Amino acid sequence: YGWEGSFFLAVLVATVSMIGVTMRQRTELFRRQQNFLAAVSHELKSPLASLQLSAETLLLRDPDKAGRTRIADRMVAATERLGNMVTNLLDAARLDEDAIELTAEVIDLQDMVERVLEPVVCMGHIQGVAIKNEVPRGLAITADPSAVKSVISNVVSNAFKSVQAKGGGTVRLTAAQESEGRNSMVALRVIDDGVGFDPKQSARLFDKFFRPGSELTRKTKGAGLGLHIVRRFVDLDGGSTKIESPGEGMGATFTVQWRHAKHHVDPASSRAPEHEVMG
Repeated sequence: YGWEGSFFLAVLVATVSMIGVTMRQRTELFRRQQNFLAAVSHELKSPLASLQLSAETLLLRDPDKAGRTRIADRMVAATERLGNMVTNLLDAARLDEDAIELTAEVIDLQDMVERVLEPVVCMGHIQGVAIKNEVPRGLAITADPSAVKSVISNVVSNAFKSVQAKGGGTVRLTAAQESEGRNSMVALRVIDDGVGFDPKQSARLFDKFFRPGSELTRKTKGAGLGLHIVRRFVDLDGGSTKIESPGEGMGATFTVQWRHAKHHVDPASSRAPEHEVMG
């Protein structure tokens, strides 16, 4: 009887412990979902309000050429922000449902980076964020063009927001072939001097909906989807991801590795098609 009693007591303790862990996980998931809803609401309302204000300004008065340019820049930025948000929501849903099929192609990395950075550089001049593209010519990777474009866009956007939240700074992109032989990889590094993060949270930054802190006190924008999408796309393409920071306020470095393509690629052939936005 004593042995049976001890056995059932151990089972009871283990069951209670498992229930406790499950409840804590559910509570954390609920908190992250609430933060996600708050972030998405803000991410959608803010650019819509900017577009409305810009349109009303044009209707109420006829600004000079410089004024029209400023308003147009604001409208383009708001539209770009909305488009990125919608694309991330669709990509996250498709990835979760395994509804995305990737096609491996040879891509010129510098050409892809330049096209992703083109609108970001313009925004950087307005927001006080310097974008430095130091990706050398001649590096080719094997991956899906649309996925690579989404990955670079999200990583750069994350670094841009971090620097912007700190009041200005620099986002620098470098790339190099990391290894030789059959499993040769090409690493793209996005280095910023933004707000950084606690190194203990580096692994969790890839979790869906996860964002450090509370929506009421957070300095950076976003919905907690970008890095989750980045890791999923890179994993599907046979690569790897890593994000590092010395600590809060000390910037961060994001590293993405793709398979190295040994054959030369014509940049014109690596144009990535835009993601289709579906209703």
